Amino acid sequence: MAKATLMVRFKRPSDENWIRKPAVKGGNGRWLAGKALFKDRKTGKISIEEIGENYSFEVRVEDGGTTYKPVGKKADDAGNKFLEIANKATGRTAAEKVGLVVTDPDSPEADRTKLENAFKSYINDAENRKAMEAREQAVRVKNEFLGSVKITYVDEVSRERILEFDVALRKKGNSERTIANKRQRLQSMLTFAGIDPKIYPPKPKYEKKLPTIYTRTELATMFEVANPYQAMVCKLALKLALRDQEVKFGEFTDIIWSESVYRVRSNRAGS
Repeated sequence: MAKATLMVRFKRPSDENWIRKPAVKGGNGRWLAGKALFKDRKTGKISIEEIGENYSFEVRVEDGGTTYKPVGKKADDAGNKFLEIANKATGRTAAEKVGLVVTDPDSPEADRTKLENAFKSYINDAENRKAMEAREQAVRVKNEFLGSVKITYVDEVSRERILEFDVALRKKGNSERTIANKRQRLQSMLTFAGIDPKIYPPKPKYEKKLPTIYTRTELATMFEVANPYQAMVCKLALKLALRDQEVKFGEFTDIIWSESVYRVRSNRAGS
């Protein structure tokens, strides 16, 4: 039997992780903002706690699986949407008991766009434009975002979810420069999917360091001690002004001998 529960999704200042707990209904029958129900695992005692300002309401629907539907931050609006969803779930269960096949026109499959599909459209667009570096970056960002931020649909994207992505990258050891670059690509992908750029938080700041500049004497000394392979790689980087990542992922197949062209890559698909 389908079951719906109004939940609160929140984050405490001392904890980077998001928490879900049942919402609290007051004695007057109205849902309360900024509070959640907690149950002591040992004693089973239920208590009400303040959860601060960083929260939003969601409806948990258990119907052969568990899904969460965002319903905003205002308690009264969330309560009304909860009743709508709960009534639909109850009606669907009753109909299926008598053998009716029910198709909900408001179901995600009917009119909600999946992030996976939106990102694939962006990647295909980049490929059609022959923007191969943008395509490679988008594939990498798509996999990292969908792997670290557990949302499915475009309409679930929020400022908080974007910041979750930053935190996940930071935990993986990405530098602030790398996080800023990946965020820039993500925002381009989200804008393509129809997200309003006004929700985007500021990109991470990083110190822009000047590159190390070697003198002719220093270069000559380096080439004197380099073996033939090292000298070839260093000369390639020097003549083409390649960055370290572009040198790292370079291969002989990137050289188009007939046209005297070197194809620059900052990453390798699948690497």
